[in-house]
Amino acid sequence: MNGLSSLLGKIGEVDSTTMTLLIMISSIATMAVRNSLVIPGFIVLLMPMILGLSLVANFVIVHFEIFLQSKVEQWVMGVIAAGTMGSIIGIGLTALLGHLFDRLKSKHVAAN
Repeated sequence: MNGLSSLLGKIGEVDSTTMTLLIMISSIATMAVRNSLVIPGFIVLLMPMILGLSLVANFVIVHFEIFLQSKVEQWVMGVIAAGTMGSIIGIGLTALLGHLFDRLKSKHVAAN
């Protein structure tokens, strides 16, 4: 349990500029798909999910040194890549969750 908390602490250790860019990318992705959600209430789950997945992707990019953090253009590309990966995975998971709820709702209505 101690290892999990230290890992989550390392994932959350990002500078304010990186966090600001990830929040902006997450907000733009959330606003782009807000009208396409099966259940509109999922918008509350979508933004934190995208941000969390973006933070995990950023941690992986920094940890495995995919983009160098010392060069500004590589850092920006790393943050944009992390935000994009988090957005794609988060929107996909939210779509699957909405499809599951829709399917369960239609089975419940058909049974009655």
